Amino acid sequence: MLRDRIVCGCRDKKLQYKLLADPALTFDSALAVAKASELADRGTRNFSGQDASVNRLLDNRQRKPPPPREKPPSIGPTQPCFRCGAAHPATTCKFRTSTCHYCKKQGHISKVCRKRTRDSKADKTASRSTNQLTGSDDEEEDTDEYRLFYSSAGRTQPITVPVTLNGLDTTMEIDTGAALSVMNEHTYRLLWPKRKPPLKPTSIRLKTYTGEHIVVKGIIRVHVLYQAQQAELDLLVVAGKGPSLLGRDWLENLRLDWHSIKYSTIVADDLQEILDKHSTVFGKDLGHIKDAPATIHIDPAHKPRFCKARPVPYSRRSKVEKEISRLEEQGVIEPEFSDWAAPVVPVVKKDGSIRLCGDYKVTVNTVAKPDTYPLPRIEDIFASLANGKSFTKLDLAHAYQQISLTEESKVLMTVNTHKGLFRYNRLPFGVSAAPSNHGEPHVQGLPHVVVYIDDILVTGSTEEEHLRTLEEVLDRLEKAGARLKREKCRNADSCFPWWST
Repeated sequence: MLRDRIVCGCRDKKLQYKLLADPALTFDSALAVAKASELADRGTRNFSGQDASVNRLLDNRQRKPPPPREKPPSIGPTQPCFRCGAAHPATTCKFRTSTCHYCKKQGHISKVCRKRTRDSKADKTASRSTNQLTGSDDEEEDTDEYRLFYSSAGRTQPITVPVTLNGLDTTMEIDTGAALSVMNEHTYRLLWPKRKPPLKPTSIRLKTYTGEHIVVKGIIRVHVLYQAQQAELDLLVVAGKGPSLLGRDWLENLRLDWHSIKYSTIVADDLQEILDKHSTVFGKDLGHIKDAPATIHIDPAHKPRFCKARPVPYSRRSKVEKEISRLEEQGVIEPEFSDWAAPVVPVVKKDGSIRLCGDYKVTVNTVAKPDTYPLPRIEDIFASLANGKSFTKLDLAHAYQQISLTEESKVLMTVNTHKGLFRYNRLPFGVSAAPSNHGEPHVQGLPHVVVYIDDILVTGSTEEEHLRTLEEVLDRLEKAGARLKREKCRNADSCFPWWST
C-alpha cells in the first residue's frame, strides 16, 4: 500500500510513468527513485534561479521599468451565474429562490446542478478494484471527509465476522481502514428480496483511489445484532458488487470478539492447507474405489427378463445421448448383448443435466436378494455426532458408479436405450439390492464420523479434533481411489461451501 501511495501521489508525470514501467517495483526502490528525482528537480530549480537573477540584473542596468498600465474598467461579470449559467450577476438572478428538480435544493436549477454533473461522471466508474472512498457533503460549507481502502488484487484471506441485520444473518469483512460501513447494492437486494430497508438520500460523496466518483445509492438504518450486543447503526449502500465492509463507525459501537476472530482465521488457513494437500480426491475424473466389487445376488432358477426400449421425448434426446457418450467414454457402460435388459429412465438433475437410471423394478429388482446391511437410524447418527462443535458433509461424486461390478452382475445390469443395449461395468442407479455401505469400510473405526449412503458426516468436539478427523477421512478416501463432489461438500457453521473460504 505504501508503494502504491507513492506511485499514485506523484505530481511529476514522467516520474510516475517511470515507476509504473518497472515490473519489479518495491517500496524501497520507489522511495529511492522518488528521492533522486526530488534532488535533481531541486538542483535544476536552483540553477534556473541563479540565471534568472543575473538576467534581471542586466535588464535593470540597460532598461528602464515600463510605466504601469491602468486596468480597464469592469463591464460585466467575469464568470457565468452559478444559479442558471447565464451572463449576469448571481445576486440578481431570477432563479435564486427556485428549487432544483435533481437535488431538491433551493438557489439553482438542474441545468447547472453540481450534484447532477458529479453523478453523471460517477456512473461510468461505479466499480473499481482498488478504492479510496472519500465522503463529503454537496456544499462547501459543511464538508466531512471519510476514507476507505479496498484492494482485490493479491489480497490475503479476508477477516470476516457474522452479524445479523434486521433479523437476517450475513457476513461482513472487517476493515479498520474504512471510516464508514458499506454494502453493495447487489447484496442489499439479495439480503432483503421483499421488505427492504428504505434507502434515504445522503449528501456523502465517495471517490475512488484515483479521485473518480462512485455512485452512492443511499443510506439505511439497520438493527445490528452481534453476539449479545445490539445497536441501531447507519449503513451506506453503494453501486457495484464489492464486499460488505464493517468500518470504524461500527467498531465504535460494537465490541468484537477478536480472540475468536483470530482463531477462526487460523482454522481457515489450516483447512485450506488440508484441502490443498488432498486436492486429488476432488478431481473431475470418475473415481474407482479399490476394494471388492459389488455383487447382485439372484436365484439362478429365475428366467431372464428382457424389456424393449422406451421412447425418449425429443426435447431430452440430445441430453440422453450426451450422457450415454459420457458414460461410454469413462468406461461405465459398453455395448453388449444380454438376455437381461431394463428400460432407461432419464432423470433431470438440478443443473439441467441428465442422470440415466435403469428401470430395474421390472427386471432385476423383482428377483434379486435385498441388501441386508441396515441404514443407520437417526438416533445412531445423533449419538455419533454428539458434542460436535462444527460439522462437515462430504458428498461422493457419482457414488454408485465408483464401484465395480462382478462379471456375473454386469450381465444383469444391461439397459435398453434408443441407441441399443449397453452393459454396466460399474454399479448403476436404480438397483434396490445395491450395497448401502459402500463408503463405510474406508472410514470404519474413526470417531465422530457417520456414513449415510453417499454422504459422509464429520465432526469433532473441538476445531482441532474436527480438522484432524477430516484430514484422516480425506486421506483414506484418496488412498481408496474415491472422488468427492466439491460443489456439494459443506460446513454446517456457514451458509456457503467451505472450500470457497
